[in-house]
Amino acid sequence: MKTRSFYLLGALLLAACGSTNRNPNQHAATAGSSAGGAPATANGGDGAGGDGDSEACPSNVGLSVPAGLVRLSFGEVNASLTQLFGADAAAIIAQELELDAAKDAFPPLAATSEGTIITDTRFLTGDKLAQNAGAYVREHFEAVTKCAATYACVTDFVTTFAQRAFRRALTSDEQSAVERVVVGAEALGAPPEQGAEYGVYAVLESPHFLYRTELGPSAAAAATGELRLSDDELASSLSFFLTGAPPDQALLDAASAHDLGGPDQLAPHVERLLASAAGRQHLERTLGNYLGRPNLQTVVIDPAVYPDFNRGVVGSMDRELTLFLKNTLWKQPVSGLLTSRTANVNATLAALYGVQLPTSGLDADGFAEVELPENRAGWLTRAGALTARSRPDGPSVVGRAIWVASTFTCAELPPFPENMADLLATLPDQPPPGASQRELAEYRMETEPCDSCHVEFDQYGLALDEFDGVGRYRSTDAQGRPIDPAVELPAKVGGAKVTGGAELSKALSGEIFAACLTKSFLQYALGFAADSKAARCEAKSLATAENPTFTDLLSSVALSRAFATRTR
Repeated sequence: MKTRSFYLLGALLLAACGSTNRNPNQHAATAGSSAGGAPATANGGDGAGGDGDSEACPSNVGLSVPAGLVRLSFGEVNASLTQLFGADAAAIIAQELELDAAKDAFPPLAATSEGTIITDTRFLTGDKLAQNAGAYVREHFEAVTKCAATYACVTDFVTTFAQRAFRRALTSDEQSAVERVVVGAEALGAPPEQGAEYGVYAVLESPHFLYRTELGPSAAAAATGELRLSDDELASSLSFFLTGAPPDQALLDAASAHDLGGPDQLAPHVERLLASAAGRQHLERTLGNYLGRPNLQTVVIDPAVYPDFNRGVVGSMDRELTLFLKNTLWKQPVSGLLTSRTANVNATLAALYGVQLPTSGLDADGFAEVELPENRAGWLTRAGALTARSRPDGPSVVGRAIWVASTFTCAELPPFPENMADLLATLPDQPPPGASQRELAEYRMETEPCDSCHVEFDQYGLALDEFDGVGRYRSTDAQGRPIDPAVELPAKVGGAKVTGGAELSKALSGEIFAACLTKSFLQYALGFAADSKAARCEAKSLATAENPTFTDLLSSVALSRAFATRTR
């Protein structure tokens, strides 16, 4: 069985071979395996855009994903409750259970969930959820069921509820099983309200609600071992991928009519969901999680070093990142995520960026659109994104470097050495105390065994070192030494010479980033820790549009062979 696995997106390993400082803002990644797949890592595998051009990808063998089951994340369960009961009732049912979809992290190798295994805690949470829903139906019996105190109406309500919860028509056996719960309650003398409670509880405890199947028709593709998902399965897969919620009525009707048999039938629904408010809200949040936005809420910044940094500043930074995604994703090519200088700022951020806040056109939160200075470009140079990868006492070259390598180039990073303390003690001619960040990075990149790892990513952190721990531009470090942000990028991303964050962003904004993002969203959509080379090659075959939009990228994934087929 395949289950979705949760990984802490962007959790970084402190790999600074030339320093023994600990950073409480960098945590060990939670690594694991999907139950039926390859080992998963926190960074998303080999570079989709790295040395992919020189890599031979087979023309007749695509990415193979085994058939199986996918458990809904708690965020998806919450979205299902909202569809079943309405937003207000769902909030009451899910209170204190932390089912907020915004808490779903984005792991490139697996779809969202809350643990690498299904733990007792998850079962208890699911059971409590079903209990709360049943109790809500009992307490609001007439309003929810539209029934008088008759069991015949309750039976009809529960079977209809089950069909909506299972996201498809019921089989005769399933309908009989659901009805038995209600009939049994009546036989025991329970009032109809309690019969409805038991029926709803049973439906929400059912695997047919908690899991999606990816098994295809039972008799399909026996000869080749490859099968296409059923129309019902495609409807659910597509909807949860693009909206984070169960299929709407239009998708359910198409599935019931067996009208999702190929890309031509799926394409209108893909286009419709991508244009919907629900889809855009879900995808903006999902991409923000992938880019590391949640880290801003937990970053530790020393008030003695940055006395003006507080929760209000965090809120302003987070608001800017939210607006940046909303205003960039649907209006510009994907490259705009790394090149756009347009920002929405308030007075706090205007001062941080050194720009003038307009006196008119402010929104209700005091934000207005401005053009950032030329030393800024895209997400990499936004104050909130930079702060999320800082140490308490200043910027982290290694932290920012690993973030860029894993998130924007899909580079495969070696595991963190388990014997780091012993390794540090044996390294020759270590840099003196107080060495600059460039001196430390050059030491790591030139000294065995650190060089084999750090030469692949430290350059990114050096280019971003011109921004301090809270994202302000600076030309000197805390000791007053000039900062040199000029670097030569790793050969795997083209080896370009860049100076500073803006040039770094532009250097990565082409095929490298588009291919990496395609690969990451492909694996997110599949919920499967696929072999890196296979996923990379599949992504290359999909990322063919010149200067693609985010919509282009997601459409290519949703309409791909890999999305719609599984193997046995």
